[in-house]
Amino acid sequence: MMARGISEIIAVLMMIVIVSSISLVIYVYSVGLFTGTTSAFREKTNINIMSLREKFIIVDVLVRVIGDNSIIHAAVYNYGKTDIVLNQMFINGTKAEVEEIKLSPNSLIWFNGTIPLKIFNSTFNLRIVSKLGNYHEILVYQ
Repeated sequence: MMARGISEIIAVLMMIVIVSSISLVIYVYSVGLFTGTTSAFREKTNINIMSLREKFIIVDVLVRVIGDNSIIHAAVYNYGKTDIVLNQMFINGTKAEVEEIKLSPNSLIWFNGTIPLKIFNSTFNLRIVSKLGNYHEILVYQ
């Protein structure tokens, strides 16, 4: 008895199906990978654009000393066209304790911070930072 193999036509059809299946899997994987990368790039670009639109300035500063703590009251004006979230304050590089606050366009608010230092009749550096990382820094003379 002679052993029979598969015909050449069936073998070619099986190879086409196998290669097509592998190609489809690779295509679906690469499309998903590139879509995720493009989406991350687009999100980063949007954050950068929003960051460029933030425009604020420190207009006035008041200091009150209560016990061993100093409370810094900074008047901040948003002269941009987008909302800003202020969330950090630094006095001479030391982070003050603050509450996050939203600042609408063309408005002025008092942004308050507490620091465990007594600040009497001294000059200090004040930096206010937004949630997107923009900041305004001034030298305060008392």
